[in-house]
Amino acid sequence: MITQILLVILCCAAIVQDIISGKIRNMFNVISAVVAFVCILITREISMKDSLSGLGFSVLLGMGMWRSGAIRAGDAKFMWTMGILKGWKGFGVCMIYALLAGGIMALGIILMKKDFKRRILHVWLYLKNMILFHHMERYEPENKDKFPFAVPLAVGCILDMAVKL
Repeated sequence: MITQILLVILCCAAIVQDIISGKIRNMFNVISAVVAFVCILITREISMKDSLSGLGFSVLLGMGMWRSGAIRAGDAKFMWTMGILKGWKGFGVCMIYALLAGGIMALGIILMKKDFKRRILHVWLYLKNMILFHHMERYEPENKDKFPFAVPLAVGCILDMAVKL
């Protein structure tokens, strides 16, 4: 339970940084990961093996999402802390919830801006070109609005905890 409380606190701090500055700082991510490991060592709520496998899974998933342009680097690095505190299975569940929450948030933004057709056409053309030319390219959004992905990450963690209660 202590690891879950720590994760909620760190998620809140990441949200504040992401909304205010548009990024999650490297120093915060390093300190978060170190604090997460110390918490795992002290509480032993999850095994070190699970924690390290969670870190490995989060690094791979985070790097893949960052390289594809889905998230920014700070979000990918903050996912490492989540992986440490949740283990690989818990992290995977959190990410499913986070991706669903992020999709709902993005859909809400699209509907509020009233440009759904244009944005969907942009994504469709991107996917069609990837399939036709068999070439993976980094997705470049039409506009460079920064989406604070720390919010869906936190929602994913909170939903995971709520389901387990």
